[in-house]
Amino acid sequence: MRKGQLEAAATIASPRVERHEGRALLVLDMTHSGPRSVYGELIVRPRRGGGDPLYTARGIAIYPEVSQRRLQLQLSDEQAAKLRGPLRFEYREPANAERTDRLCRCDHRVSRGKPAENPMRATS
Repeated sequence: MRKGQLEAAATIASPRVERHEGRALLVLDMTHSGPRSVYGELIVRPRRGGGDPLYTARGIAIYPEVSQRRLQLQLSDEQAAKLRGPLRFEYREPANAERTDRLCRCDHRVSRGKPAENPMRATS
């Protein structure tokens, strides 16, 4: 029997827009720490002013056996064009989950075509 809640955390690094076989992709690296899996949604918004999400991806899981995962998420050309400037990335458990923890929130500038070398400011 397990008592108490198991903790887990995630980080997001090096977000970039790449083109592969004519399609735009949002590529980013996620790391995981803690003894439980994390499952949630990635939401990207402008860093200032909040507003409607520019991009949302649901069903992103990272398991305890995997400490790092590279995501390649398909974008429309319109979505790719909007992912510019300072952006806020948030990874959180879905709203209908028993617990609704924010697993990671960080600010990035999205690079184009290759891994970014930009610093990450994260809050959990």
